[in-house]
Amino acid sequence: MTQEKQTTQRSEMEPFSEKLIKLSSPDYHESIGILPKWRIGDQVTQGVNEIYPYYDADQCEEILDNVLGIDGWGCEYREVAGILFCAISVFTESNGMVEKSDAGGARASRKKSISDTDKQTFEAKTAATGSFVRAAARWGVGRHLNILPKIRLAQSNGVCKTPKGELLKDPDELAAWCNQTSPAIKHLIAAYQLCKASFDKDADAVGKLTDLRKFIEAGFGEGGSK
Repeated sequence: MTQEKQTTQRSEMEPFSEKLIKLSSPDYHESIGILPKWRIGDQVTQGVNEIYPYYDADQCEEILDNVLGIDGWGCEYREVAGILFCAISVFTESNGMVEKSDAGGARASRKKSISDTDKQTFEAKTAATGSFVRAAARWGVGRHLNILPKIRLAQSNGVCKTPKGELLKDPDELAAWCNQTSPAIKHLIAAYQLCKASFDKDADAVGKLTDLRKFIEAGFGEGGSK
């Protein structure tokens, strides 16, 4: 029996409520080898940028396949008023097929010289990818990434440097360093997941969680692992 068929059979026997938990669970994602990637974001001060965690489209697809089975979900792209939307449909026990969708904007290429055709192709692909990832987040995939502390690192020409001066020469090195730097990140995720319903109803609790995020973030800025 192939791994794909085994995954589908396990998914069919599992209650949908359990599937929803797995879709949004970073612990489950890690158990199947999915860890956040990190990208260079906004500049904070001269030469220092925030580093953002994210899942790419391939990671989202792998999570959906593992939880729902390769034939347990589907997606469709639609253009509405010039904006590309992706709709992800999932079969639920109580309501049949349920669809959730979101839009994604095109991202400009960083290449200095690029033909108009290649530019249009790149923008179309990034719009499709962005809408798929955002639609997956509607189902809980990667939504926890929004509460992760954004790490601040010195960077020059797209190469980041740790507070100890170590160069993170490529995206894989950057992701590996960010994912192992602070155990506090995982504790923060666990606290949110454990009390998610309460956090979502309590603005004061969310504020305290945000303060904790800033505290951890400041610790990164002062240098060294926690």
